[in-house]
Amino acid sequence: MAWSNIILFGESGGGKSSVVNTLSNDANAASTLGGARGFTSESRGYDADILGEPVTLWDTAGLDGGDAGRLPRADAICQLYRLLQSLSDGVNLLVFVMRGPRIKGSVSVNWKVF
Repeated sequence: MAWSNIILFGESGGGKSSVVNTLSNDANAASTLGGARGFTSESRGYDADILGEPVTLWDTAGLDGGDAGRLPRADAICQLYRLLQSLSDGVNLLVFVMRGPRIKGSVSVNWKVF
């Protein structure tokens, strides 16, 4: 059975790692640096089973994390593009993760990247 690649992207602190932890049924699968105020600095894949289907959930760096020593936006976008190009089985789903309930300006900019 082929594995599906699911890439989660969005702004820093938007909940990408939390989505990975929830879907993988492991509260600590996608740990961030720095505890509760941490961030993901590079893309990482996590194997999971969703409704009997094997998937790899890709947690990515936030697209606007340039403050507080986080990964600069341009570097995060380059990492994401490299990930998209490197997956030999392709990408099955891109998931734009954002913190609700309102859409901020940075959300619109990040959406337009793709």
